[in-house]
Amino acid sequence: MKQLKIGLFILMCGVGVLLALTYFPLTSETGQRIQAKVISNTLTQSLDGHRRYLTVQTEDDQVFRVSIPPTTDCPLDSVVALDTLNNQIAAQSSYQFIHCRTAP
Repeated sequence: MKQLKIGLFILMCGVGVLLALTYFPLTSETGQRIQAKVISNTLTQSLDGHRRYLTVQTEDDQVFRVSIPPTTDCPLDSVVALDTLNNQIAAQSSYQFIHCRTAP
């Protein structure tokens, strides 16, 4: 009976942590949307499917890689829109792909 109580206590603690993370997420949207130019488009294949990554360059010459859906094809020199997300713990920004359009 004691092991059952300990198991239920651990289960309830886990549920509490999940609820806390739901209400207080580790990343939050800043509302800032940036645009960047595609300088590389990479499609990789692994055992669990395909992944596509874009290497992009922002207007202030930052270069980083963004994961996008494998079915989305952004040609080189196209412009992507990205949402900026802030990590509450590490105080770092990450970016979420929104859409891609060809450069004029």
